[in-house]
Amino acid sequence: MYLYPYDIVRMKNRLGISSGEFLEQHTVTAIRGNPFFPNVMLKMSDQDDKACPFLSGNGCRVYEDRPFSCRAYPMERGVSPLDHIGNRDILHFIAIHSYCKGHGESREWTVREWIENQEILPFIEMNDSWTDLDVIFRTNPWGEQGLNAKAFKMAFMGSYNMDAFRNFVFSSSFLERFAISEGRIKDIRNSETELLKLGFDWITFFLTGKGSLSTG
Repeated sequence: MYLYPYDIVRMKNRLGISSGEFLEQHTVTAIRGNPFFPNVMLKMSDQDDKACPFLSGNGCRVYEDRPFSCRAYPMERGVSPLDHIGNRDILHFIAIHSYCKGHGESREWTVREWIENQEILPFIEMNDSWTDLDVIFRTNPWGEQGLNAKAFKMAFMGSYNMDAFRNFVFSSSFLERFAISEGRIKDIRNSETELLKLGFDWITFFLTGKGSLSTG
């Protein structure tokens, strides 16, 4: 199962572990759709059925913070990058699998109702921003060094390892080099979601020189 950066923020906090611990214990990486940036995927159990490691006899252990793919299922969402006037195309699909008993229920849901019921909107906001970053990654900004480049390692940290990124922001000259308001600094101290947004802005800036972040 593919994991978005926001999924990891939610899940690792639910489990009470660091980003690094979550990545090491619960994920694998592989080059899939984007040849220049690896997919981070949930590591399934070692059992024959390869079940989700968070599935217990009492249900999902991370249900309140379950990842987007679980939360949205059976809805699937296709989204394009932002165009030159700030719009994007969005398509919604329904995945039909024999093991999903929900298809046999009589109630019908609109897309909007499902998004509200499953509390998907915060995931959509973060995942759409991730789509825009993915477009940048597909240009191979790492050059000949590829995934060995320092820029890639920094981008991966700013996307997936919020504990390391927080330390980088507050223990280096980061806040001296960038013009960040006191209000935003307070927000990133108190919210890993806001910290992740800063990570996306920072990656966009150092790879393209564009975006909302600017030097002081």
